[in-house]
Amino acid sequence: MKESNIAASNIIEYWRLIEFLNQKAFPIQSKSDRELRMKVSKGEKLRSKMITLYERIPLAEDIKVILRNEGNLTNQFPITGSSIHVLVGKIDRQSIIDTFFQKFTEKESVEKTNEKICLFSLKVNSEGTYTKSSFRVSPLLWGLAICCKYPNTIKTQLSLDAYQKTMDTIEEIFFKDKEDIVVDQSVLESIHNYICRVFVRINMPDAKVPFEGTLIYTCFKTREEFEKKDDTLEDISELMTGFFQKDYEMILHNLQNNISTSGFLEYITILHNKGNLEEIKSKRYNIRENNNLIAEYLDPIYTPMGKWPSKFAPALMQQIAINLYLDNKSKCFSVNGPPGTGKTTLLKEIVAHNVVERALMLTKYSKADDAFIPKKFNDGNKVNKGYDKDINKYHSLKEPKIADYNMLVTSSNNAAVENITKELPNYKGVVSSLDAEGMEEINDLFNQAKDHKKLTFKYTSFDSKGTSKEYEATKKDIYFSSLAHHLKNSRDDLQEVEVFSEWGLISAPLGKRANLNNYYFKVMKPIMKHIKKHKMANRIEFDCAKTDFIEQYKRVEKIQQALSKSSRISERNEEALKDVELQKRKCSQHIENVESRLAISKKNSATIQEQVASNQCQCLLMKKQIQNEESNWKSIKGEQERILRELELQKSIVMELEDKRKPHEILLGKWIKSQRMTEIQEKKNEIAKSNKVKHDIDIKESKQRKQIKLKELELTIAEDRLKNSVEKRRQEEKVAQRYFNDIQRNLENIRALNQSKVEIKEIFQAEMKNLKTNLSMVVDAEFFNQLHSQDEEARLSVQLSNPWISDCYNREREKLFYRALQVNKYFILSSQCVRENLINLGYLWQFEKNSEKENCHFSIKDKKSAYIHLLNTIFLITPVISTTFASVSRFLANIEEPDSMGQLIVDEAGQATPQMAAGALWRFKKAIIVGDPKQVEPIVTDDIRMLMELFADEELVNYKDRTISVQSFADNINRVGAYLPSSEREEDDWVGCPLLIHRRCLNPMFHISNQLSYDNTMLCKTIEPKQEVADKLVYRQSRWLNILGKERGNKNHHVDEQASEALKIIERAFEKQSGCADIFVISPFSSVITGFIQHASKSDVLKSLGKDDLDSWLNNNCGTVHRFQGKEANEVIFLLGCDATAKGAVNWVNDNIVNVAVTRAKYRLYVIGDETLWRQNQSVALIQRNIAEYSSAERVGSLAKV
Repeated sequence: MKESNIAASNIIEYWRLIEFLNQKAFPIQSKSDRELRMKVSKGEKLRSKMITLYERIPLAEDIKVILRNEGNLTNQFPITGSSIHVLVGKIDRQSIIDTFFQKFTEKESVEKTNEKICLFSLKVNSEGTYTKSSFRVSPLLWGLAICCKYPNTIKTQLSLDAYQKTMDTIEEIFFKDKEDIVVDQSVLESIHNYICRVFVRINMPDAKVPFEGTLIYTCFKTREEFEKKDDTLEDISELMTGFFQKDYEMILHNLQNNISTSGFLEYITILHNKGNLEEIKSKRYNIRENNNLIAEYLDPIYTPMGKWPSKFAPALMQQIAINLYLDNKSKCFSVNGPPGTGKTTLLKEIVAHNVVERALMLTKYSKADDAFIPKKFNDGNKVNKGYDKDINKYHSLKEPKIADYNMLVTSSNNAAVENITKELPNYKGVVSSLDAEGMEEINDLFNQAKDHKKLTFKYTSFDSKGTSKEYEATKKDIYFSSLAHHLKNSRDDLQEVEVFSEWGLISAPLGKRANLNNYYFKVMKPIMKHIKKHKMANRIEFDCAKTDFIEQYKRVEKIQQALSKSSRISERNEEALKDVELQKRKCSQHIENVESRLAISKKNSATIQEQVASNQCQCLLMKKQIQNEESNWKSIKGEQERILRELELQKSIVMELEDKRKPHEILLGKWIKSQRMTEIQEKKNEIAKSNKVKHDIDIKESKQRKQIKLKELELTIAEDRLKNSVEKRRQEEKVAQRYFNDIQRNLENIRALNQSKVEIKEIFQAEMKNLKTNLSMVVDAEFFNQLHSQDEEARLSVQLSNPWISDCYNREREKLFYRALQVNKYFILSSQCVRENLINLGYLWQFEKNSEKENCHFSIKDKKSAYIHLLNTIFLITPVISTTFASVSRFLANIEEPDSMGQLIVDEAGQATPQMAAGALWRFKKAIIVGDPKQVEPIVTDDIRMLMELFADEELVNYKDRTISVQSFADNINRVGAYLPSSEREEDDWVGCPLLIHRRCLNPMFHISNQLSYDNTMLCKTIEPKQEVADKLVYRQSRWLNILGKERGNKNHHVDEQASEALKIIERAFEKQSGCADIFVISPFSSVITGFIQHASKSDVLKSLGKDDLDSWLNNNCGTVHRFQGKEANEVIFLLGCDATAKGAVNWVNDNIVNVAVTRAKYRLYVIGDETLWRQNQSVALIQRNIAEYSSAERVGSLAKV
């Protein structure tokens, strides 16, 4: 296995063990089951098709005899279920908790529980014989025994394998080598004595475990009903909390085969690797401080194309959260939703987005059936291996991304799931939100009184006696409006209903079998019948719906792009100004560079000028030198010419003398020394001398001439140098002029850019002024100044806004949502594939027999291959399906592939332990986790908390924190959020994208909550109650009633005097409101609520309601804080209980409990308790101070008015 898979497996195994040890309470027969049993015993005929029976142990007779001697019961319900549960021994859970505390910690529990758990259980068949491998000892008792026996090796000894070995050993003792052992009284007593001796007496010698218990079994009217429902019944004798075990096993199997997704592993292991968490922390964006992120995600391009119909738009942080989620690529995105901040409003917008985006994909198909691919079953016994001779195949979506927009809402809080499911389709809620100027067109689309196309469906209704009636009705329709009403109000005759309670089938509760049954018969069957009859006509409607949708989509897209462009105005302005500044900088830089070059050029010019001057001087000097040399040459030349003349003269004299010689002188001249000959010789000698002089002069002249030529050459070179330097000077002057011109040009550019800057600012200001006129809010410097202002009104103004969004854009998006619903509706109603999938799902759920009147038993392989595609068809009809975490595993049991489903919405996620979401997150691609870690934390009982601490090794140390939740895990993953101070840690708490506008409570409740839990970051926009409501409130203002008294003791914190005071308020509320009052009684302690209910049940004022109404009010309006998260009432009594002996309990009440308690009250909070005692608790002391301050302020205000 991969390292990450190993870590995830270890964590899942840990959670699996914790859930296993979290043993449920001993089962108690419900009121309805008791009533059915009474009716049967009286011989009344029952409508119910099955009944669950409880028989007390010790048994009066053998089990086999009991099953056969039920008389009227056997006649009406002759088929006994396959599992008959035997549960023996009732042990106080508190005794186990106390033992844990005594042996492993110095602490003690704050409050005692009166809950009983089962000592051991087993199963028998209808003959009363033992069912092999069915024996179970209390998991919690076994866990205690292991911890006590192996205190130093708990981590290795405490495992599911070890538990099973123990069960095998005990089974071998009592049922070894025996077939068909009848489980009678003696067998049960023997086992009881053994378990008490081995598991109880050793560690809890004083515990009382009397031999008593219950035999539980279910009987059915028909074999058919047995086959449908027997394997869906709860396995009561399994003892453990089994909601999540199968999912854990499925996930572990996949992880062992290295099948997983990064998003799922990130969620599971987020606290496992401290290094990873630190890395994530380093990449967080604090939305309170990151203006750039806020501006980015307020761009309308991120907004959904569809909008939920309402005159109200999402507030600032709601819109940012929506946009961030839709753009988020990670598996989980978390939203911190404090009380009254509009979490449902946010979810509505996501629903509208998903409906529109899915409709866009559906419009690509010419016919609805073109969107499907036929698939064959593998193991059916009919044609093509199907399960029906006519409908023998199912259909998957050709484009799987269509299913990405399916939405499952889930929570650990039943009320939260119920609230969302009820609120989305509520007609009055939608219509009332459209009652405003400018909403006329949208009102026409969603108002049932207006013109709408009609749909005809066949319905089945039941009267008060259970008699069914099938009829057909044609009604105006928005989106399966009549079916949505029928789903909620099955007894109504729709022919007589003028206005439906629901506007559309946008959501429905499924999960548990009763809900599936209701949905099948109230929604699926009417649709199947309608498609069969009207499919062809609906194809035309589908074409029309597509055309209308596409036109509207383009219209919305055009507006969106225009608004997006507007939203970028500051950005474009800044970019334009930056561009101007950039150009200016470039010009300035260029000027600087050119000036630098110009300086160099000038320097070069000066240097060149010096060269020119030098060359000029040199040329002049050379010319003078040449002149001197020429003068010398001329002198030499003159001398040369003179010598040449002399030489010529001498030669002529010699020639004359020689011509005068005598013959003998000519012949014997060498030997004769005559005067003439001597003279000739002398003249020749002179000529020789003159030739020599001439030769010397010639050489000198030649040298001088060469010297002149050399000088002239040097002069030429010098003149060339001069010419070159002059040219260089000219070129350098040209370059300098070019640089100068360049500088002037850029200076002119800078002047022009400065003017452009002024014009850009003027245009921006004019455009912003226009936008501010036409839009409610724009994002600019003023926006952020207000957002971060110390002035609360300024912050409130911004936080209430939805920047860049126009009324026109909202109205067109609402129209698009309506058009998308029509596309979706007629896609469904024109599709044979949809019909066949619904029929197959009816077979698979066993609500319907096939065409040959046979129950269909799908193979596991066929369930796993087909179920997701059949369920996708349900999501096509009803975009939002809801269920609790407890039902997810069974509801989606046949879907095991990771990331195979669409979007998960987790509400009140702060209440759910992180392991509750494992199965759902495994299956869904994307999840939005909505909750608040500052409200009720996950309920972890003392015994399980102790086991968590004892079992968790160093590797899992972060997983034993009782405050961790689905919300905190998702918050850790989320990179966008904010920090809130923690009351339990030095380090601040990181929460996902926070919602800030509170619309539920008046002060002092709001101020208490804001100061206590949210660092005063919340802003209040709660509307004062209407006068008729205010007149019916018990007191004019919230108050603390300082009532002292003694608690009952032994960790029972009920105080009679305080309960009496609370009852006075309740009675007054009932009188003023003429019946069941809109008021809650809330306490931190269950013993206080139990005491109050006992007290209230004796009130003559309350008894006048009638027993059923009073019981209902007491059950729904009185309880511990944990029961009331997500609920609200006009008035709340916070009944504290306790006296001075219960300081541990007083200190146990933390910020979260107080926060939830006070924020249930919309208009008045009445706190009843010992003021001095509770002042020791800082959280409660804050209530005291705020109530005193606001009471004082109101008195001052009243005096001022007087």
